[in-house]
Amino acid sequence: MDGAEEDYWDNFLRGVDRAAQERNVDVRIISRYEGADGGQAQAEVLSKEVGKGADGVILAPVDWAALLQVIE
Repeated sequence: MDGAEEDYWDNFLRGVDRAAQERNVDVRIISRYEGADGGQAQAEVLSKEVGKGADGVILAPVDWAALLQVIE
């Protein structure tokens, strides 16, 4: 996540935390992926989370092609 609009992200994160507490769920926020291999790094993290049994994932893809195999 880009901190360019900090008020937006602060409000977003507070809302996510509140909803997670109300619904008794574990929410992990993984920030942006730097560098040329950002898409591959995101695919690796996504694969790891799915492997650990994540029930759901919300993401903003860095590189759809890198995520395609993991998503399928």
